[in-house]
Amino acid sequence: MSASIRMGLHRAIPEAKFNCIEREIRKRIFWTCWKMGTYVGAILGLPQGIAPEDIDQEMPVEVDDENITKDSITPQAEGTTSTMAAANAHTKLLMIMAKTVKYIYPLKGVEASVSGRSGGYSVSYAKLHEIEVDLQKWWESLPTILKPGSDDTLRDFLKYTTVVQTAIMHTS
Repeated sequence: MSASIRMGLHRAIPEAKFNCIEREIRKRIFWTCWKMGTYVGAILGLPQGIAPEDIDQEMPVEVDDENITKDSITPQAEGTTSTMAAANAHTKLLMIMAKTVKYIYPLKGVEASVSGRSGGYSVSYAKLHEIEVDLQKWWESLPTILKPGSDDTLRDFLKYTTVVQTAIMHTS
């Protein structure tokens, strides 16, 4: 994660500097590093590598690789779902997971309860409700082809649905 930040991959740099392929690769690398860092940090109880307010990089465009050339990005064919849509859905779910870790399992303020000097810590009902709403909106925006148990799931998306299912379990 730190290498991607040092390279400036977390920043949206004006289009004039990179062609379409380079821009999309920068986005994909950054968001993959961010997901890995967020997931591992949540599991091990480590702080996030970069604050969300310091990221202005856009999510990758939801088109398949063959739709991207140096000069342009062609829209995805109507009625089809790109593999990047699955990757972006996973990233959005991990954003909710990061929020859950921040507000439900905070790193600060728990020390007293661990050392026995306090009876515990409280979790804001408003934050719990906000996370539930975020999760519901995410689920509603998820393409049917990516929903676990969907009969529409194509072979290409089986690994993504497994990853999404696992992340849903960790987020819930």
